[in-house]
Amino acid sequence: MNPNLIFRIAVREIESWVLADRKAFALFLGIQHRLIPSRPDEIDNPKMKVIELANCSRKRYLREAIVPNEKGTARLGPDYNGQMTYFVKNFWNIHEAMKNSNSLKRTYDAINHIKF
Repeated sequence: MNPNLIFRIAVREIESWVLADRKAFALFLGIQHRLIPSRPDEIDNPKMKVIELANCSRKRYLREAIVPNEKGTARLGPDYNGQMTYFVKNFWNIHEAMKNSNSLKRTYDAINHIKF
């Protein structure tokens, strides 16, 4: 084992970490933050939760980008990854997210303890 190698994964999916910054994600989607679960690490399918929440968005362009077309076979909307990337780069706050995700907090702490 190499002491500089750390292998960590989100409890379920990376979307649980995205959802953990509840207020920012609610602002991004234009929904009430109370709609976002307070314990995202316990969501069985965080990616589907993101899609479900986006479907409630008042912002049509986000619904069209994130939510897959009912008539199609795609599991994600046409710009799902682009919108998630935009959210993380411009809205997401890791320190706020760590308050709601123990998985993220453990990963953050492990990375910060690497000795270079």
